Amino acid sequence: MKYYKNVKTGNIYKLLGVVINSTNAQDGQQMVMYQQEVGSQVYVREYTEFYKKFEEFCSDDLVAVYDDYIKCNKLINELASMFPEIDRSYENEKGWVGTTSERLEYLLNILVNERYWWYD
Repeated sequence: MKYYKNVKTGNIYKLLGVVINSTNAQDGQQMVMYQQEVGSQVYVREYTEFYKKFEEFCSDDLVAVYDDYIKCNKLINELASMFPEIDRSYENEKGWVGTTSERLEYLLNILVNERYWWYD
């Protein structure tokens, strides 16, 4: 699996494959199919246009790292939605600036230290 970065926006997308457009007007046209993260909307773009607007982001060795980054962001957003008051305190304290790992560490630290966990 390969990842590509949109040159204009900087967003990272996973290349899903090359498909053939079979509509009458463009029958046989090669299209690139791609998506930002698993479960998100799938996009298609004409083959040559895709390679003009996107550049290869990483090798196969870095794919697992990027997948983990996406999972970590989902976890952070899930925790933030479950405990919005904690996320707001991070926003006030840090100005919403910080790395993904810093934000996750902050959320987990407060949850553990402040005993936000529910017990059976």
